Amino acid sequence: MDPKVREWLEDAELPELVDVFEREKLTTFRRVLSLGGEHLKELIPQIGLRADLSRCLEKLRQSDKVASPLSPSQSQPHLLCADLSEHSDEGYNSPQIKKSAAVSEEQTTLSQTTPKSDKQSSRKRKQETHDESPPPKHILTAKALENLRSQDFRGVIKGNIVTENVLLKYEEKGTLVDYDRGLIVDRAVQHLLQINPKPGLQEQLLLSEKICEVFKYEEVDTYFVPPNEVNKNPSGKVANKVKNFKFTLRKRGNGVAVKFNFKAHANNSELTKPAELEGSCDLEDETITASMISLKHQNTDSWPELLKHWAATHRIRRMQLFEKIEELNSEPRYLEVDEYFEKYPILTASNGYMLLCQDFAELFPGRENCLLALWENHRSVIISLLEEETPSHDKITLELLNAAKAVEGDKQDALLLALLPNLCMKKGRGNTSKKIPPIPAVRKSFLLHVKVPGDIAREVRNYCSSLKEQNLRFQPILIAVGATYSDISAWYVQIEETRYLFKTALAALDTCLKAFFALDIGYPSTSYGIWLFIQQYFFKICLQKDEIHPRVTSVISTLRSMMVCKK
Repeated sequence: MDPKVREWLEDAELPELVDVFEREKLTTFRRVLSLGGEHLKELIPQIGLRADLSRCLEKLRQSDKVASPLSPSQSQPHLLCADLSEHSDEGYNSPQIKKSAAVSEEQTTLSQTTPKSDKQSSRKRKQETHDESPPPKHILTAKALENLRSQDFRGVIKGNIVTENVLLKYEEKGTLVDYDRGLIVDRAVQHLLQINPKPGLQEQLLLSEKICEVFKYEEVDTYFVPPNEVNKNPSGKVANKVKNFKFTLRKRGNGVAVKFNFKAHANNSELTKPAELEGSCDLEDETITASMISLKHQNTDSWPELLKHWAATHRIRRMQLFEKIEELNSEPRYLEVDEYFEKYPILTASNGYMLLCQDFAELFPGRENCLLALWENHRSVIISLLEEETPSHDKITLELLNAAKAVEGDKQDALLLALLPNLCMKKGRGNTSKKIPPIPAVRKSFLLHVKVPGDIAREVRNYCSSLKEQNLRFQPILIAVGATYSDISAWYVQIEETRYLFKTALAALDTCLKAFFALDIGYPSTSYGIWLFIQQYFFKICLQKDEIHPRVTSVISTLRSMMVCKK
């Protein structure tokens, strides 16, 4: 199909007809313009869709976008008959039919008697009219890119008093909350639309990069996420703002949009790859066999000896997590977490979590102590950002914030964990196409709070039932025991039926995240943003399979800039 025909259908908001046109070989404007009434009825049985196409065809014939391939005198007889049949109620001798026929005969006569000089002047007028039309889309794109590349974008931001104040605050404190980002994007997109009223993906990406040049610690993913295998449309603050403006724009240009192959992570050098595990995978190896046997039951060996056996079998245990299990009359599946714990019951011991932490340390050497090392210095900055972003009407969050500022140590950590959903999860605003879970549901997916230890089993059971109703599985979760978040007496991490006890909030959080990696479990969909934030900000781990989460990206960028200003 001619790309211009496809673009015309998309601009006319009739993309569902692309397949129909290709099937019927209506691949050029010449063939499309030859469509008549009967052909339309056979082609499109839906009356509403046929009416929309008829209206668009009429506009196309009247416009200069494409020259009609057939003059009235050259039209095929069966098409004329089809057109006349539309007026059967009025009769063939109606004034309108007579008038159109007379005009057609007059045009035919004039075309045969027009002097050569008149034809040349007519051709010249058409050329002049064509020269005054808007330039094609690809030319607008090239000019817009050249303009943006040479543009001093800092001057664009400072050209508006509101965005200038945002920039001054950012340079002084390093703070850039979502409201400020919205102001910046408004200013930037308005500037882009002045250059090209119909910007493509490349302009939006370049505009996002320009914003990040001015606001140094911002990430491009916050503003523009290109289409990928999962999402066919671009997303991010710039892309969404352009979509919102598009319905007010006049559609201009006939050029074919240039296609680019984008990846979810543009800079592969920033990605973290798990280390290559050492050791044998041969079950006939005597050392491996002895180590596997020692892990099959809770033996009385010394703990250092157990750690040695656990490390020796890491590679083969990792392979077991990824091997497909073939079962009769069922589809292949992977080893479940509860089955893994049954294979290695040593994990159900009270200190079995240390084995999971060792697996994480071998997968990501040098990152096992990142959370414990960075948390204390970054805690105050996280609280400051929460204060900046929390609206005055959010009484519950403000109470938790005030309580967090009034205490120190583990009590402050407990309150901060309860506040992480407010920091990392996107807030619903207006009518959104995607359902955004409320903050209490996100918090419960991340941190289960019970008042007394006797309530743990019942609350976990109720939570599992609610997950089952949503067709979701129970995944590793933090459990806090205490009357309030300010008075937590015990911390647990629950993985399937096994529950590990911890003295501090930070130790429980550290172990829970490492368990996701050691057991190759995905994060819960409801609290995905919180775990992704902890993984990327504190552990500095960015994997190829990570989903792009603009809210988390923007929070990390702001915290980094605030830390620089703090120093």
